[in-house]
Amino acid sequence: MLRLSRAGRLRRHRQKPAPSWGSACALIGASLVCAWSVSNCGFPDYAFNETTVGGSNAGGGVGGDAGTAGTAGNGGALGGSSGSSGSAGSSGSLGEAGMAGEAGGGGTPCTYPTPVTYPQSCFDNANSPGETGTDCGGSVCPACFTANQGCLVASDCANGECSAGFCTQTLRVSYMSLDANASTPFPKFRLVVEYLSQQSLPLKTIRLRYFFNHDGVSEPVLAQGDAQALLNSQDITSHVRWTAYRLPLGPADNRGRQTDSYLEITFSSAASLQSGSMLELVQSIAAGSANPPFQQAAHYSFEEVGTLTENRFVTLDSGTKRLWGVEPPLAVIPDCAFQAAVNFGGPAVTVGGYAYAASTDAAVDFAGAIFDGTGQPNPLPDTDNATTQLLSTSFVMVSNQATWPVANGSYWAYTWLTSALSTDAGQLTIQDNPADPFQGVQRASGAAWARMGPYPIDVLDGNVKFGMIGSGRVSLAGAALFKR
Repeated sequence: MLRLSRAGRLRRHRQKPAPSWGSACALIGASLVCAWSVSNCGFPDYAFNETTVGGSNAGGGVGGDAGTAGTAGNGGALGGSSGSSGSAGSSGSLGEAGMAGEAGGGGTPCTYPTPVTYPQSCFDNANSPGETGTDCGGSVCPACFTANQGCLVASDCANGECSAGFCTQTLRVSYMSLDANASTPFPKFRLVVEYLSQQSLPLKTIRLRYFFNHDGVSEPVLAQGDAQALLNSQDITSHVRWTAYRLPLGPADNRGRQTDSYLEITFSSAASLQSGSMLELVQSIAAGSANPPFQQAAHYSFEEVGTLTENRFVTLDSGTKRLWGVEPPLAVIPDCAFQAAVNFGGPAVTVGGYAYAASTDAAVDFAGAIFDGTGQPNPLPDTDNATTQLLSTSFVMVSNQATWPVANGSYWAYTWLTSALSTDAGQLTIQDNPADPFQGVQRASGAAWARMGPYPIDVLDGNVKFGMIGSGRVSLAGAALFKR
């Protein structure tokens, strides 16, 4: 059901003056891209460079507030000190003028993790200088995750188990491509996890990742309905969640492949892997439209193999430990770069640790229909309550425009689109630049959504502008900005 504003009219969605955007920090949700063990961003073995994007959430950022008006016979209070210079205090109502705010400190700079590009020697099937095992261990290659690899210290081994100079092996991940075409609308593969350790491993701790390049295919990218999962021949498909995530395009790896997306497979089952357990998955993914297709020959995790073969380019993590595989060089956005987010048509909500302001509080200017989620199917893929709330309201973008006041600067922009209407299809623009096409998908199990981006944008006039290309229609549920 599409609900318009009161009395069925379109409304201009602007109520409050533009806020002053700071760099308030928020922890990133465990289900999203970032971090498990390195500060507040990145993968466990990612280093940091010195590129700064402004004061971090822990200190610095915006200046102190001006001193407030003095009470009778007293001056205003000092401004805060955790940022750039505060402005002068306003005059006291009966007493002296308030004092100027003190200059703030610089704060801890927010740095982007440097993508890890392993040297060719880590992939030459030889025990090269600096490696404790074959293509692993030591200071330059990933930790060893297969059996009988040499080690000097525990960190040479993925599971942290170095015994008598050799790593033990916790598990094995094998892969087979079920669609070997270089260009296909439906990449499909089989994964088999063989568990080898004597200690049990809860399924709920596991994250499997298949890395690929989005390369302009239509959103939303979804797991196909023929996905299935077996644990020791028992069907656990209903306990499996498949979700696609996107990042900025990373640098080329040693094979010349670039990565900006991954499919993450997680489990809600209370079962555990025991020694000898077999976990089998058949997975395919599909874009919102079959045209353009995926160019899977350029995908990091793709291998043209017709039999089950160990694949080091698929990763498996348990908690903070990488138990299998080598991740590609990923351009991870740190959570300290977060600047602002807005829930279009809905109330303030915290999603993945980030605070999304109500669009009325964010002074968003929009003249158009607002979809309020009445009668809307469940989100597809399913998600947490906060994300469901974010997706439950949206601006219906047709030939209209939404304008969001923000501070000038260079940003990465994410947008949340949802299949609020079964006829949703079109291409959003951000700052007059086209985003990826979106094709609404509604199934019996729910209405598809996508967190699209990130798109590099520049704000020069104090506003982010959202529009449409041509005669399409999409439902814009939210947006978030991260400082570039």
